[in-house]
Amino acid sequence: MNSIYKLNKLLFIAFIFGLSSITGVLSAVQPLVAMLFTATVIGFIIFIILLKNPIKLLLTATVFLPFTSVMSIVFGGAKISIPDALMLFLGFILLVREIFKVNKFNLTREHKRVIISYASLLIFSLLFSILCFYKVKGDIILPSWAGSYTSIVVGSVVSNFRLIVPLIVLVAVPLLIKTEKDYHKLLKHFIAGSFIVTCYGIYEFIIKTAGLSFSYLLPGHAQSILFFGDGKVRLSGTFGEPSYFAGYIVLSIFVCVYAKKLKILSRLFLNLMIALQLIVLLLTYSTGGYLALIVGTLIYLFYSGKTKFFISIFLLSIVAIMLVTFIPAVSEVVQKPFDSSTGQMGSSTDRSNTAKAAINMFKDSPIYGIGYGNFSFLYNHYRPATAIFKTEPSIANNVYADFISSYGLIGVFLLLIIFIQFKRSLKKIRIHNRIEYPFFVGAIFTILLVYMAYPTFSYAFHWVFYSIILMRSNLLIKQ
Repeated sequence: MNSIYKLNKLLFIAFIFGLSSITGVLSAVQPLVAMLFTATVIGFIIFIILLKNPIKLLLTATVFLPFTSVMSIVFGGAKISIPDALMLFLGFILLVREIFKVNKFNLTREHKRVIISYASLLIFSLLFSILCFYKVKGDIILPSWAGSYTSIVVGSVVSNFRLIVPLIVLVAVPLLIKTEKDYHKLLKHFIAGSFIVTCYGIYEFIIKTAGLSFSYLLPGHAQSILFFGDGKVRLSGTFGEPSYFAGYIVLSIFVCVYAKKLKILSRLFLNLMIALQLIVLLLTYSTGGYLALIVGTLIYLFYSGKTKFFISIFLLSIVAIMLVTFIPAVSEVVQKPFDSSTGQMGSSTDRSNTAKAAINMFKDSPIYGIGYGNFSFLYNHYRPATAIFKTEPSIANNVYADFISSYGLIGVFLLLIIFIQFKRSLKKIRIHNRIEYPFFVGAIFTILLVYMAYPTFSYAFHWVFYSIILMRSNLLIKQ
């Protein structure tokens, strides 16, 4: 054993010496080649380390989950966010491990069905996106914003390719998180990421209210200041849009409350986190975010105990009345859906028009939809008669409208199968730990509400949370 150790040590020293010699020679002859060679070697070493222990990459990606807009990577003309890039890299590593039979799956029946259903949705999505495009290509005039029909097809394929990220998450989380200790690590890294973006949100508020340059913000940050009411700055954080940022913050608040119950972090730290997140949420001035927090909290309290629920309803009602009465900004947010001013009315009208267009698409192709990624291309053709012709790409900005228009009844059927599996997992959690169950139900309802004003269902941070639900029941059964 000692001789093997000495041999390995000798080989390692020889490897380092040889590598250093090659780098030194190349540096003197071809400096650029030396840099590329060094970067390749470092990348290979990192790959080997992560191949052996991929959970480190999963936890790193979990920290970066909310970086959906800023610091994005441009690859082949497509913009890829940091969490998506990390998840795709993780997927490649898991694929290599599977080729060498290193992966050891231990999935619940519900988790297997979700993965199979989602994989079926991916295949169906890609095929019908292309088929539906060529079916209507001759009848639809090329939009002014598109360079060519080919660019539309490529854009649609890229959009579908991004949908592989949730599948990687669904596979990676149960594969790599197998013990209670790993589970706590995952939650800690999720909270670490939310702490970073919460602090960044406060930093963004300071920069914008001080009138400083956008150069002080992260690369890729929205290059315009969104205002609410009489000039109040709205925070968009790392998401580029206040409503999307608010949706993440609300879910993060529930994760922090859950972490308090599990006692995996300091109670003082988590209370501070929740307080900061509530401040950031307030500064997004997102009606959807406010509503999601209120509804999710009420559902959480209801399932926590009826007596506690009714007492909490009374106290929350008093707090809500005081906020609306004495804080003008809160009052304006509450009244925003009924605001008839030019800016707000324009936003509401646009949301209404895109939703109606999605319904028209579904009516025209109810079985298989118009194909994911084709909404912008077909919007003007299916827009309501009262809507103006758009010269820029449009999105449904509503997950439900986007889903039924893109996938039709086939997609809804696959989604129903996935929904049933989540329901079964939640039932198992309720049986084995009634204390945790209210948190999951409340958090799920917040997501369902924010989906009414979200651009996509493929955000990785949502699917990490979904995977937690699917695997939590299995961990509780083993205890």
